[in-house]
Amino acid sequence: MSTRPSPLQTHAERTGHAESGPAREVDALARAFVRRFRGRVRAERFGQSGEGRPLWVLSASDDGALTPEKARRRGRPVVFALAGIHPGEIDGKDAGFQLLRELLERDALPGVLGQLTFVFVPIFNVDGHEHASPHHRPNQNGPREQGWRTNAQNLNLNRDWMKADSPEMRALLPVLEAWDPLVLLDLHVTDGAHFQPDVSLLVAPLLEGPPAMQAMARVLQEEIHDELRAAGHQPLDFYPALVRDDDPASGFTRTVYPPRFSHSYWGLRHRLAVLVETHSWKDYRTRVVTTRDVLAAALHSVRKHGPAWRIRMRGLDEDNARTPPTALDLAFAATEETRTLEFPAYAYDRAPSPATGGTYLRFHLDRTEVWRVPLRHRMAVTTQVQLPRGGWAVPPGWAEVAVAALDRHGVAHRTLLRDTPARVSRFHLTDPRPSAAPYEGRQRLDPVGTWSPPANESLPRGTLVVPLAQPRAELAAHLLEPTAPDSLLAWGSFNAAFQQQEYVEAYLLEPWAEAELARDARLRAEFEERLRDPAFAADVEARRRWFLLRHPSYDQRIRTAPVLRLAAPPGVGRR
Repeated sequence: MSTRPSPLQTHAERTGHAESGPAREVDALARAFVRRFRGRVRAERFGQSGEGRPLWVLSASDDGALTPEKARRRGRPVVFALAGIHPGEIDGKDAGFQLLRELLERDALPGVLGQLTFVFVPIFNVDGHEHASPHHRPNQNGPREQGWRTNAQNLNLNRDWMKADSPEMRALLPVLEAWDPLVLLDLHVTDGAHFQPDVSLLVAPLLEGPPAMQAMARVLQEEIHDELRAAGHQPLDFYPALVRDDDPASGFTRTVYPPRFSHSYWGLRHRLAVLVETHSWKDYRTRVVTTRDVLAAALHSVRKHGPAWRIRMRGLDEDNARTPPTALDLAFAATEETRTLEFPAYAYDRAPSPATGGTYLRFHLDRTEVWRVPLRHRMAVTTQVQLPRGGWAVPPGWAEVAVAALDRHGVAHRTLLRDTPARVSRFHLTDPRPSAAPYEGRQRLDPVGTWSPPANESLPRGTLVVPLAQPRAELAAHLLEPTAPDSLLAWGSFNAAFQQQEYVEAYLLEPWAEAELARDARLRAEFEERLRDPAFAADVEARRRWFLLRHPSYDQRIRTAPVLRLAAPPGVGRR
């Protein structure tokens, strides 16, 4: 006699993990979980995609801490799992529903939902999820059809955390702000070569951030790894992309990612994050089980440490408000220092290609092999800034642009109600021209330049002031310090400030240049030195631009960023 499948079972389970269900399955499962576990599960739509599909979030707790407000009042640790930011890597959706059912039926971690709240977004990029094909992600072993990496606007949502251009990210950030999870897990699948390890975990802030956060991140990483190894998994603590894609002998490198990525972004907020990457060449069932086990291990760790971690993290927020940091590391790179890594993989050789005339890697999955390869394991700071004691100011004309970004990230600010004296430094760019090609929908800017010495100025009424002394000091610095890799300036939010709008015709500029060279010996010497560059000497337009930059009509503001440093907090206004 056949039995009907449970309404809480996923399409993946019903098909033996050959397939993953469509987005409408999430609608049905969300309602089925709420019916079956009334009072212990809450499901709501927190927004919609660019194409109008609903974005779902589910929360689970045994004592009704199913809303951010109730969880906060009860001091409840929150663990937040985000699946489907890259929908071709959809393991997290099916793993999350499987674990959620086991938790609620008390088949896994009995009692854990009485000690924490588990929050789960099954598909973040739902439009990409529905743009599915059996031909997507050809270097991945299942499911039968896989979603598309980007959303309907062709934006990669895991590059959108700081600029928040997409409707999906703008819907998610308030949800995260409200829940304030101690641990955020972002669930992915790697690309790359054939090897034996089945999952990599990048915990943040482990290699950067305040020492107290690094210590908590280390405990979380070690406990997840221990549980995974006990269950037969082979976890890695770095992303296993080869230094040279077609050369395993090149080895691997550790990386500290900029905050456009989920885990680095969440780490900036004095919270823990885990980038979970199962291995694309494992079959889909294996990857789903692995992701489920990672989530369970994270819940187990937060169950033990969550209350203490919550106090310590909030203490760091309060410390920032009382005694803000004086310096901040903004960017990192791996040094050339390596250690030899014994990496469990497979034998390989190079096969000739009759199609291209080149060669390509050919893996032999019937022959395991240990690669002895270098791992670049030591990180060095490449960009560090001294933070301004008074914070930052944005002129009134640009305040609206900055406020929109600051509000999305919960960064405190206020507006001056009257002209106010202040000690101000300005950032002068070496070259204010944006990149020639767009990246993630923006014309990025390489903010190379120098800060002027502090000078007395009067900030006009309407100036936006962002204090350094606040819980989100590090996040504010990453948004406003020009040289930060994901600053508003770097993402092109202020590009209109650098567009030359007034010109001097050549028939006026050329006689002026000739007269100035005859009049000003210092200018003439500087020009002659510049002519030593043959490329410059042969470029008529470059020579004209050299003089244009020195003409009294030239607008010097287009080389100055519309973000100012404040040596001390200015007068009191309103927030």
